Amino acid sequence: MSCFFAFILSTFSATAYSKIYSVVSELPEDVNYDFIIVGGGTAGCVLANRLSANPRVNVLVIEAGSTPDSALNVEVPFFAPFLKGTTFDWNFTSVAQPSLNNRTVYYERGHTLGGSSVVNLLAFNRGSNDFWDRWATLTNDSQWSWENIEPYYMRTSQLADPHSGLIPSAHGDGPVLVSTPGFETILNEPVIDTAKSIGGRFSFQTDWNAGNFTALVSGPTLCVFKNQSLILYKVDR
Repeated sequence: MSCFFAFILSTFSATAYSKIYSVVSELPEDVNYDFIIVGGGTAGCVLANRLSANPRVNVLVIEAGSTPDSALNVEVPFFAPFLKGTTFDWNFTSVAQPSLNNRTVYYERGHTLGGSSVVNLLAFNRGSNDFWDRWATLTNDSQWSWENIEPYYMRTSQLADPHSGLIPSAHGDGPVLVSTPGFETILNEPVIDTAKSIGGRFSFQTDWNAGNFTALVSGPTLCVFKNQSLILYKVDR
């Protein structure tokens, strides 16, 4: 690893406490860990959160990258392309692809706490209902269906502005606040009017997150406080 990053998450009386260390020597020697998670990406952070719900355990997360605190290109919507080639990116490049005339492909992956969720433009859109239902059919497991997955989406986010024109029932009461982009382009109105007049599968819909992702909407939803949701909960022991 080019950089060492450790995040300790402990729980006492249902209150989570955490601390970040950047070098191995800073780790306290008198602490035993019940779980050690290698990789503080999207899955690693979620797993740490779930494990730390048990008030009797200590969780250690080890991440190769650093924290995304105060990084402008991380915090500003649509600035993620500027992270290419920085320390927040693993900077992967594929081997030559025969189907692309032997060109290589740059593959962006997050090299930081939060993983690739840090470099996703702050765009917040769920998969469509038919996507999840097909996955359930493919795996022969109904737990992957839209009906069973949607409740978990509802637990992750909520509308920052309930008067944004989106569908309130498509959003929950989770810690991640989302809103509309806050601006419109000159194409919005003619595209929306056309979608409304054509109808059918690609007709206009108020909110993608209601399940129909093939419809046209006025704009994506943005995750306003992404990554900061973790930072806000960190309390030094």
